[in-house]
Formats: sequence, C-alpha cells, structure tokens
Amino acid sequence: MPTPLPVAKKWSRTLHLLPFALFLVLFAGMIIYREWATLDRQLNEKLQAYHSGMLSLRQTLQLQAATAGRSETVRTLLSGSHTAASIINIPPIAPILSPFALEVFDNEDIQLATSSQKASLLPAALRKKILLRATVTESRSSDYTTANGSLYLYVTDIIRSGPQGPPMGKLLLSLPITPALLQNLKTQNNVELLATWGTPLEITSTRSGAFSFASTTSSRYLQQPDTSEALPSVVKADGEYHLVRYTILRDTKGTMVATLGAATSLVPLAVYSINIIAASLIFLAAYTAYTITLLKKFDAARKGQNLAVAQLLRNLMPVTLRDGRNASPDIPAIVLEEYNLMVERFGKHEQESSTIKRKFQSIFDNAFEGIFVSSAEGQLLDANPALINMFGCKDKEDILETIRNIATDAYVDATRRDEFKQQLSTYGQVRNFEAEFRRKDGTRFWGLLSARCVSDEKGTLLYEGGLIDTNMQKQRMAEEYRLEADRLFRKARMEMLQELGTMMSEPCNTIAAACNSITDERAQSTPAQITDIIHACQRLHRLADNLQDFARAESGTLMLHEGFCDLHKVLQAAADGSADTGECPTMSFELSPELPIIVSADASRLKQCIRLAVSVHRQHRPCKGVHLTATPAAPLTESDMFNRTLGTRQSIIPILFTLTDSGSAMRTLTPFRSVSDEELTGIHRRFFAALVKQFEGSILSVASSTCGSTSFIIHFRTHKNPGLPLEQEQGVTSHAPPHFETGRSAPPATPEVGIGHKAEDEHENTPPAPRSQRNALAICPDRNDARLMELLLSQLAMACRICPSAHEVRSCLHEPAPDVIFLDLEIPGTNGFKIAGTIHAAMNEKGTPPPPIIAISLHPRELVEKAAAKAGVSAIVTKPVTASKLKAALLTVQTKEAANAAEQPEDRKNNTSGILNPVAGRLELLRRAAANKNPAAIHRMLPGMLNSLPEVVASECAPMSGTMRRNLEQENWKEIMADIERIGALYTNRSGVSV
Repeated sequence: MPTPLPVAKKWSRTLHLLPFALFLVLFAGMIIYREWATLDRQLNEKLQAYHSGMLSLRQTLQLQAATAGRSETVRTLLSGSHTAASIINIPPIAPILSPFALEVFDNEDIQLATSSQKASLLPAALRKKILLRATVTESRSSDYTTANGSLYLYVTDIIRSGPQGPPMGKLLLSLPITPALLQNLKTQNNVELLATWGTPLEITSTRSGAFSFASTTSSRYLQQPDTSEALPSVVKADGEYHLVRYTILRDTKGTMVATLGAATSLVPLAVYSINIIAASLIFLAAYTAYTITLLKKFDAARKGQNLAVAQLLRNLMPVTLRDGRNASPDIPAIVLEEYNLMVERFGKHEQESSTIKRKFQSIFDNAFEGIFVSSAEGQLLDANPALINMFGCKDKEDILETIRNIATDAYVDATRRDEFKQQLSTYGQVRNFEAEFRRKDGTRFWGLLSARCVSDEKGTLLYEGGLIDTNMQKQRMAEEYRLEADRLFRKARMEMLQELGTMMSEPCNTIAAACNSITDERAQSTPAQITDIIHACQRLHRLADNLQDFARAESGTLMLHEGFCDLHKVLQAAADGSADTGECPTMSFELSPELPIIVSADASRLKQCIRLAVSVHRQHRPCKGVHLTATPAAPLTESDMFNRTLGTRQSIIPILFTLTDSGSAMRTLTPFRSVSDEELTGIHRRFFAALVKQFEGSILSVASSTCGSTSFIIHFRTHKNPGLPLEQEQGVTSHAPPHFETGRSAPPATPEVGIGHKAEDEHENTPPAPRSQRNALAICPDRNDARLMELLLSQLAMACRICPSAHEVRSCLHEPAPDVIFLDLEIPGTNGFKIAGTIHAAMNEKGTPPPPIIAISLHPRELVEKAAAKAGVSAIVTKPVTASKLKAALLTVQTKEAANAAEQPEDRKNNTSGILNPVAGRLELLRRAAANKNPAAIHRMLPGMLNSLPEVVASECAPMSGTMRRNLEQENWKEIMADIERIGALYTNRSGVSV
C-alpha cells in the first residue's frame, strides 16, 4: 500500500502562539513601566516642591529675624534702659513658624532673654560657635545644622543702633525640623516627607511608622557622605514598601547637611501590575482555546486532502511522473491542477539551473585569471585554461599530471605554501598572497594568489581561488625605477657641479681681487686684504677636505674616532670657526640643562657636521645669523638621570639639533617630517646627510622657502663614570656641608611656623663653612636610591648610614646619633610622614630633641608641604636628587635654626641644656594664647604640646588637660594660666630641663 503523507506534529502547529504571547508580555510590561515612570515623575515633582518649601521656610525665618530686630521690645532690652523679663514674646509672621525659638544676646554673648515658645534650644557648644561666626562676619546669616539628633534651621542677626552704628547685640532664631513642620509642608496625602542626617542615621518623617534603613545602608551613607545615591530607593514602613527619591540639603559652604526625601507607597502600583498580568493571562487563554478549535478543523480538512493525494498516487503508478493528464478521472480536479503546476515549476527550475551552469562554465573557461580548485593536502583538482597556459601545459590532464603536489611542483619555496595554508586556516580567505612559482619547463614567475575555503557535498575541505601573473608588472616597474634613478643621478651630478663652481668662484674672486690690489703700485696692501686672502684660502682648504671626506663617505671608508667629547666646547668651536671664515657671521647656541655635558663621540666630525648643517641652512635661508638649540629627542626617564649621575653603564641618548634664523621675526617652524635622500642634493647637503648617517642619526627637516628650520637627530653614547665626583664632572667645585652644633637641631615645625624652602640660587653665594665630618642617616628602602645618597653625601663630606626599612628606624637612631636625617617619603607599606612621627616619638622618649629631618619627595613641593609641616619635617628636596639640592636644603635648615635661636628671649637662650627644646616653645605659645584670651589657639596647640612630652610626663599631665578644657569652656583664664605653669614645672622636675 502507498505510504500516507506525513502529518505535522501538534506542537509545531502551535508555534504561532509564541509571537502573540510575546506581544502580550511586551504590552503588559510597557503599561506597567508607564505607570512606574509616571509615579517616579510625580514623586520627583513633589520632591522639588518640598525642597522649594524648605528654601521658602528659610527666607521666612530670615524675615522673622529682621522683624524681631526692628521691634522696640528687643531694642529696649539691649539698650539697658528697661529691665525685661527672661522671656519675651515676638509674634510669628507666619503660622508655620510657631515652634521657632528666639534668643537675644548682648555683645559679650550673654543671653538676655528667650522667646515663650516651647521649642528645643540649640546646644551650648553649637550656639557658641554660631555666635562666634556672627561676631566675625558682622552680618545676618542663615544655615542648616545638626545637633543632639535633631536638624535645625537657624538665623543670626546683628542689631545696631543705626544703619552704620555700632552693634548693640545679637539675635539667634532656631527652628527644629520636626514631623509637625514636615506635615505643614505636605501637599498630598499619598506622599510622605522625610529628612535623613547624622551618624548613625537620624530620620524625621510625616509618617507614624518609622522608615527602616538596613545597617549596610548606614555604612554606605557614611562612606559616601556627599551623595544621596548611598540611600536606598525602596524602603519599608508600617509593613509596606515605599518608593523614595532624595535631594541634598546643603549649608552655605556647600557641605551636605541632610537629605530630603519624598516617599509614596508601592501597593497601588503592585495591585495595578497584578491586574494587568491577570488580564493578559486570561486573554492569552481565550486566544489559545480559539486556536485549538481552528486546528482541529484544519486537521480534518488535511486528512481529506491526504486521502485524495493517496488515490492520485495509486492511479499514477503506471503513468509517467511528468504527465498527470492520463490519471484516473476519479481524482479531484483541484488535486490534478496542483500536480500539473508542480511539474511545470520543476521544469522551469531545471531549465534555469542549466542556464546558470552554462554561464559559470563560460566565465571559468574564458577568464584571464587562472582559476583552480585544490585539496587541503596539496592535490590540484581542477584548473581553467588561463592557469594551464600560465604553467606552460597543454590541457587539463597535462597540468594535473605535472602538478601532483602543489607545494613541491608549483612553488619555488615550499615553505610559502605552508604560510598560505596557515593564513587560510586562520582567516578563511587570503587576498594577494605573493609567491614565486615554477612552470613545466623550469622557468619561474611571480604571481598574486587569492583563495578561500569551501566544502564539497561530502564535507571535504577544498581551496578555490585565482592566480595572477605579475612578471610583466614587475618588469615595467623595474624599468620605471631605473629611468627615475638615472634622472635623479643626472640632476644630482649637475647640481653638485654647479654648487662646486659657485663655492670655488667666490674665494677665487676674493683672492684675485686682493692680489690685484696688492700688485697695484698705486694702492697699498692692508691687513683686511691679507685677512680676506687667508679666509678665502681657508674656505678652499675646507672645501677640499669636505670633498675628500665626501668621497670617503660615499665609498664607506669614513671612520669615526670616538672619545670623551664636551658638547659645549664643540658647539663653541663650530660657532667660532663659522664666524672666522665668514660662513656665518653670528651663530648662537643653547644646550638643554637635561643633557649630559660629556658624551662619547668624534669631536672633530661632530663640529664638521654642525658647520655643514649651518651651510645647508643658509643656502635656502640667507640671514645674518643662526641659532642652534640642542634638546633631548625623547623625555629622559628617572632611570636615565640616575645612570647619568652614577655612570653605572653606557647608554644611548638621542639629541635633537635645531637650526633657526636669528631673530623672532624670521623664525618660522614647521612640523618635523622625514627627509628622503632625493631631497638632499649638492655636495654639502649630501655630505651632511652622510655624516648624520655615520652618527646613526636622521634628518627631520631642511630649510627651504616654506620651512624655516633645519633639524636632525644624533645618537650619543654617555660615558661610564671614570670615578670623578658628580660636581667635578660638570665643572662645579664641591663645597663642605653646613656646620651643625653638637646637640642642636631645628625644632619640629608647628602649625604656626612653616617650612622654609628657599631657592637653590639663593645659596650659591653663601661662603662655605669649615669642612668637618658629620653623621647623616638616610632612610631609603630602594638600593639604587641608597647608593645615590652615599655618593652625593660623600661629596658634601658627610658620613652616611643607610636604614633599609621602616622597621629598623628606632635601632638606627642609637649611637652614633645622626646630625641630620634624610627621609624618602615613598616607602612601600607606609609613608614617610608616619616614620617622621616615629622618629619624634622615639627621641621624646629619650628626652632629647630629634635632629633635623629633610624629606625627599617624588611629588611637587606644594603638594606635600602642608603634611610635612605637620609631621615635623624641616626641609623638602624634590627628585631627581643632586648634590646642589642637598646642600641648599642643609643651608636652609641651618638658617632656620639660627633664626629660631635669635628669636628666643634671653632667659631661654641661656638655658643650661644648650638644646632648643620644642616643649619650651610650645609652652611659650600657650602662655601667649592664654594672655590674649584666644581659646581657638589653645584648642589647636594643646594636643601637639602633649604629644611632644615624654611618656612619663604625658601620663601625669593627662588629668590637667581635661581640667584645662573645662576651664576653657568656662573661660577661666586665671586657672588656665596656672595649669600651663603646672605642666611646665612637672616637665622641669622629670627631665631636669628648665622651661
């Protein structure tokens, strides 16, 4: 029996439900997102209104302060003519200000009266700080602040007797931000207002239940104190989740004081979302039921069609497949019509396929490019006539017989076939792969190969592509290159001969004119004429030398004899030689300070190269003088400068020489570009290019009508240090270090005394102190830095000990005690400021002042100066470190020590210890602050003074510090002065040093 037609699976027929379900999901999501966006926008609008209400509240409070300041009750109270009660009643100008508190103070900050409102007053410390700020500014001010777990808005005002009169007193209005106040600002019942501040988080809201913030949220809020993003956008309150948006409330300095929030319940949005999802599911279920009903009807109809097709197949078994007209008349007409249409379409498709096949076969046979198909193993499978002719074969069988293995029979170099396969396996296709191939007769030709990876019906990997013969192109390009080279050679030879004639004619004419003048009986020879003859002969002699050297350079026999070369002397000699011979009347030069003075080079050839550069520059830029600048072609690294200082090894430094016309009006610099040999014609220019190449350099630009500079780079080798000190290498005489008296050092810098850092030039004319060996301690974990410090301090006649790590600092402070400490601030695992504190603590435990500390920093001075002052650093030296910088720092410390000693009173200069005691200086500053009744200065200096005391004395003085703070709050200056003297007496009794 014939096999029935297959029926589609039921699950595959329901796949069209998937797009509809997806559409429902997207539609429901869009509706829910629109409601969420609407809720978020409304919440942000309410938050802006909340923030504007707070600003309006602030302005209202300012207006209340102005109204109270003009009231007769307050002015009568401040004038003293009326004895008022301790409570005054100033009516509010707005109902929202009912809980505000009004306080009246005289000029001595003594409270005279308060308002009758029952509101919390500001804490005493905060109130005192606000009144002190109002006294300093002498103007009305308003701000937000937090204290005792509450958020306040306060306003201060100075009350004067007249517009320009003296101040009579102060007004202080404070308004706590309470739930009742927030309730007044609330405009909608579905939006709750809240304020968040403090450490830990403090919350005030209009909702009865508290908004719950997790502990992690509090931690994030403390880590990011200046952003509202640390607070959650969804919080819980009264068992409901709320959407919250925040804005920052800042004070007048721009510092965040609190965050204002607007919250609304997410329950309506959740209910609305559930309803939308439920409606979508119901709609999807109804559509699915309807679709299943239609599918059942479709299955019944399809079953009838299958029966008809089966009958048709049974009737057509003995009939030809392509003709259904002889089928049984029992088959429905519609089935026969569909069958005939199918047969017709099949015939058209077969005809089109044969047409396309003929077209592609024509392209394959008539293409000028060789087309091939090969296997991945290297067997040639098919080739077109162009490829057959390219390899010198007769037909397809001949080429398949000749090329059995493509790698060995077609390629000249079999490794190129491997490279070709590697690129094909990597990229899947290759374009314009150049290789040399071998014909059948053994001749060779070059070709460009392009191919791609394909697969046959069985899945076998094949390569199909094309090959282009490039022999004719290469021959044509070689002929063009030969003709261009001949043209350039003839042009260069003509220009060289013209230049040679021009260069020889000028000195010859000068000699002829001078000789005619000398032989003339009526004329008398002058020294100027003799000088002209000498200069002309010198130019001819130099021209002859240049021609000989040029010939050696062209033949490759010109050699460079390297030795120690002083760049400054070479440039000066080149300038003098050009001026003497009249080649360049004025030549100035400038050496960058970053460059080494001594390099390894051939000094005579370098001078010759510079003079040739001047001649080449002045050929196209006629001018009275030129200016030569020598700078590093690349920025020098710290390692290069370290090697230049120590001379540990030879290194290569590229130097850029730039020639420009003298005078700012004639200097026209253009961007550097690479100059080819074809552009350098003429004897001088060709010889100049040859000399630069001998120095392993390159020419960047040559002066012309459009280019105003001649620039070239030469690579020099820096010499290895033969043992000379750094200062002697550079021609600088080494001086002795500054002298420090035994047991004396600069006191640690306090906040009132800055760190001196005079320029190094200010110490150049300072007379050297008597030479003496002093001890220095260098805290340098890096081995190279330690070696550099030993070398530089040895030039300053100082004995240097190295402390290799931060853990060994205390042990290195023992005998012999250092006279000065050099501290590297970049220490792994810690920083130099902490180590400076360790040094001060260790010396204070011993009861002796620390030696001067000189910090060595990689960062600019202004970035570390403030922190260094707090750490007690006496001076700062920035890297790279040189002997002149160290000497300037030592002189700065010595000058500062002498100035501090001169400022001490007579009884302090004659102390028995002979030591500049930092404790005595701090006690004296505390006495002066107490005498001037300056509590801020005492608060600032008291911790530093206690930290400078030895541990035994500090433990006994701890109770006194608490007593002093209480006396400061009560402003009991007599007791404060007594406490200072008690601390001084206790230190004198324990240490034996009079303060």
